[in-house]
Amino acid sequence: MYNKDQESYYDHRCLIVPQKDVLQIDIVGGGFIIGFKRWWNDLFLLSYSDRRAWLYFTSSRNMHLERFKQYRQYRNRIHPFSKFRNIWDCLMVHVFILHTIAFHHNTSVLFGKVFHMFFYYVALCVELIVIADLVVNLETGIIDSQTKRIILDTKQGILNYCCTKLFLHCGSAIPLQWIMLLSKRIARLPFFSGWPPELMQQIVLALTQNIFLTGDIVAEPWMSGDGLMIVDVGELAVYSAQEHETGHLIDGDYFGELSLVTDKEVRMSYVIAITSCKVLILKKTVFRILMRDHADLFSRLRLQLMQKNRIPEHQTV
Repeated sequence: MYNKDQESYYDHRCLIVPQKDVLQIDIVGGGFIIGFKRWWNDLFLLSYSDRRAWLYFTSSRNMHLERFKQYRQYRNRIHPFSKFRNIWDCLMVHVFILHTIAFHHNTSVLFGKVFHMFFYYVALCVELIVIADLVVNLETGIIDSQTKRIILDTKQGILNYCCTKLFLHCGSAIPLQWIMLLSKRIARLPFFSGWPPELMQQIVLALTQNIFLTGDIVAEPWMSGDGLMIVDVGELAVYSAQEHETGHLIDGDYFGELSLVTDKEVRMSYVIAITSCKVLILKKTVFRILMRDHADLFSRLRLQLMQKNRIPEHQTV
């Protein structure tokens, strides 16, 4: 007999899971769109075909329950035994192999002789995938091998990932190819030719970028320059102080280099974006701090730029 003042062992919560899969119950209907929606969600749920899942859940009913729990409570998480995770892991194996080959080529003496810049662009795309791998790992549940449990809770997952794998994954996701590509682009500037690679990498890391929209004024006459400005993407128009167009600047062009070595440099032209542009800026204050340990190079650069500035046809904008 049940007494409300006493706990009865007949009082318990009972979870009855239907025989149908959770996707068939919660995503109702037919047709291509409904079928695609079920297929898409199934990619991220526990996969019945994953052999590792049977070691953790031992029966199809437990796997059935796991899919219900994930879809209804942790729908935005990726199950570590899902089809998507298996495909992604397979992709990342090939990505890391390709990344190693491309990096070996790009850092060898063959650079520029075999396939020219093709390997660089391949490596840049690969590094974007490696960076995306950080996000995928953050969104994937944790495999607790000791308790044979899968933890799908977001907070626990992020905390565990940050404490165990984040450092290694961040190290592998450093965009070395982007740094090397910018280093080689800057090394092509005549006044940086022959500088030590270590110093060039420090200069690349010191670069900041600004985005300018069509019609934006990038530089004005009679204003002191903040540093070297390099056009990364886009096209700029150069106008005299009298507003006469004198030329265009495109990817790889630069101006304001004289401000790196003197505070007396004054712009003599308007520079206006005629397309959406990304401009890399090497601030003169940051550059001078870097050059404290390279006084000889700084003196040579200053002499070179001052001599160039005295020649009218090579005057800086």
